[in-house]
Amino acid sequence: MYEFLAVGPGIKQTWRRRLPSREAIRLGRAPKDGWAVPWDMRISREHADLVLEDGRLRVRRLATARNSIYLRGEAVKEFTVGPGEEFRIGQTVFRLDEVPSEQAAVARPPQPPVADAEASWADFSGRSERERLQAVLARLQEEETRLEQPPEDERSPGGTPATAQARELDGCAFEVYEIVERIHRSPTGQVLKARHRYLDRWVAIQILSSLATSQEAIARFRRQAVLTAAFDHASIPRTYEAGQIDGLHYRIMEYVDGRTLASLAVRRKLSVPAAVGYVLQAARALAHAHQHRVVHRDVHPAHLLLSRTGAVKLIGWGRAWSPGPSELDQYKGAGQVLGTPGFMAPEQRTGGCPADPRMDVYGLGCTLYALLANQALLPPDWRSGETSTPDGGLAPPIRDVRPDAPESLETVYQQMLAHSPDQRWPSMAAVIEALELTL
Repeated sequence: MYEFLAVGPGIKQTWRRRLPSREAIRLGRAPKDGWAVPWDMRISREHADLVLEDGRLRVRRLATARNSIYLRGEAVKEFTVGPGEEFRIGQTVFRLDEVPSEQAAVARPPQPPVADAEASWADFSGRSERERLQAVLARLQEEETRLEQPPEDERSPGGTPATAQARELDGCAFEVYEIVERIHRSPTGQVLKARHRYLDRWVAIQILSSLATSQEAIARFRRQAVLTAAFDHASIPRTYEAGQIDGLHYRIMEYVDGRTLASLAVRRKLSVPAAVGYVLQAARALAHAHQHRVVHRDVHPAHLLLSRTGAVKLIGWGRAWSPGPSELDQYKGAGQVLGTPGFMAPEQRTGGCPADPRMDVYGLGCTLYALLANQALLPPDWRSGETSTPDGGLAPPIRDVRPDAPESLETVYQQMLAHSPDQRWPSMAAVIEALELTL
């Protein structure tokens, strides 16, 4: 009798199965019909075929498998092993064992996911690091399975998924990174927390959703990577790498352990000095971008991350503008509006106006109001071009919602939100100098 043993790096990441003779068995992370190794993201969904013949196990790597199979330290595609010999895929070691008939294990069905898929992603209290990682990867695997089976109305007539089907997110695409958990998900993609195995550095891996298949979405994603890679500022997360693997567009960037200022302001009232301090950090990041002739065009509290150390990081560069030819030029349309309602400058709402750093001055002024008032400075009808000050007068006074704000801050704020760009602060450097004097 022969058994096949799989041993992963974590607690309870192991199983043993009885091997039938001369019968092909599919091995993978989640094969349709075969033996699953759900804990190892470096093993492809279907990775290899196993056949036991005359006491030796023949192993053949599938052409679709992304990661290599290692036998005695060398990458191999097809080989045989005898009892007691091992081979490795990703972080999992496999071994053929010969056992007496009376001790042979009964073949076990695949185990269910380790964690309840309906539980919160953050519900890991009381677990060891290994158990937490195991639960996260199991949930990732389960959600990927659901993504690969779209509703019937999204399938082609032949029953196969249409072009919008989500592709498999296989951790082995990022060989040197250990994927730990998903930290953000939206219709346009997801962000994963990962650790560089050799540098012991935490990173965030941004993945463009395979559902975002338009050439404009892909071009904007690439543009964001190019622009942020050129920055070198403490308040802008660094981009380490970007590229495409088998149609999967990704960006690897600095990981920020914290929350957005939008979520923070909802939970508690910010003091005036704290809010001004956060806005100042964002202003310095924008000044750095303006020096590189880049206009953000989408400044608001949800694009400001606050780390546990109190550092503010400006994100959300997908709508940024810079001079020179770009593959995005072909998607420009007359009157096209780019920005977030409630944080766009009047000239930005009408569309068609050239990007100007003073748009960011206005957006940052709206952000200051939102942080202190716990509400956005929304115009009545941003699509029609009307502003919150239709007569071109003063913006709603900040001291009406925060009487503890100094008059000097009111003056700076009003000039940031001037209706005409020519009446605003001329540069972000001037905003920084004026805000510093209010503290």
